[in-house]
Amino acid sequence: MILYLTSRADWEKLKDLDSFISPSFETDGFIHCSTVEQVVTVANSFFKDTGDLLLVVIDPVKLRSELIYEGEFKGHTGFPHVYGPINMDSVTDVLEFHSEALTGYVLPTELRNLI
Repeated sequence: MILYLTSRADWEKLKDLDSFISPSFETDGFIHCSTVEQVVTVANSFFKDTGDLLLVVIDPVKLRSELIYEGEFKGHTGFPHVYGPINMDSVTDVLEFHSEALTGYVLPTELRNLI
């Protein structure tokens, strides 16, 4: 599985579409996603003050757009980049992603056994 970070407000705009792209697609040419092992580092680095984040869980087997693992950041390599829209039938779950005052974002219980 791969994970797409989004705000609750943005997800509300996307959830009823057949597919979606993120703002990063316009600037970078792909949609930034993370693996379970990467997502806490990414969230604490880029979304620290965002709050109210959701993790959109995506099954890469059902994804219709090209998926390439590339790049590195803070000791993590092979970030999932989606080169096209994410089709909604590849989304298997949407999870709350909470930030703790002292530690930052904490992986949801549903995903902890996957690392």
